[in-house]
Amino acid sequence: MSSTESNRPVSELPGWVAPVLRVLRVLDGVNARLAGGVAWLVPTMAVLTFAIVVLRYAVNLGWIWLQELVIYLHAAFLMLAMGAAYRADAHVRVDIWFEQFDARRRAQVEFWGVLVLLFPLCLLMLWYGVPYVMNAWLQLEGSAAAGGLPLVFVLKTLIVLMPMGLLIEGAVRLARARLRMLGVDPVAAGLPDSAEDRA
Repeated sequence: MSSTESNRPVSELPGWVAPVLRVLRVLDGVNARLAGGVAWLVPTMAVLTFAIVVLRYAVNLGWIWLQELVIYLHAAFLMLAMGAAYRADAHVRVDIWFEQFDARRRAQVEFWGVLVLLFPLCLLMLWYGVPYVMNAWLQLEGSAAAGGLPLVFVLKTLIVLMPMGLLIEGAVRLARARLRMLGVDPVAAGLPDSAEDRA
């Protein structure tokens, strides 16, 4: 955002805003570190898949738990990286007008999109997902396949972690958009920059 678009100083914000922004920075940092961690799952999956193929076709060996491990890693990568992908603006936007809007109008679209679409969807996933995951933990649910991993309850936990990561980034986006709507540069207010700020 250019300086002409954000002319209101950060000091004009109410006093309670600074602690909220600090909490959002910490939570955003969790998603950033998580992105670095889950990135290692991709080469790990590639190596494991290669090993499974070699073992199966070269020496006629195969273990169900090893095949399930690849599925677990794949699910973990996809579901834990969603918040980080949203943080990096890597999700697809299906909006033909968004890029033509000025910064303040884009902030309004972002603000209401997060508030009306993202938050309710994530809360709905948590509403139905938490009891489902708790039930899996109470039973210590394992694989239905003989020789499979006894960790289905851990896998199902991703159903709760994924919307939590999106809620964190949604809160950061909501705050960033609201600051823009007020004419304050989010980066000057201490929030991490977005692709729009770097443009």
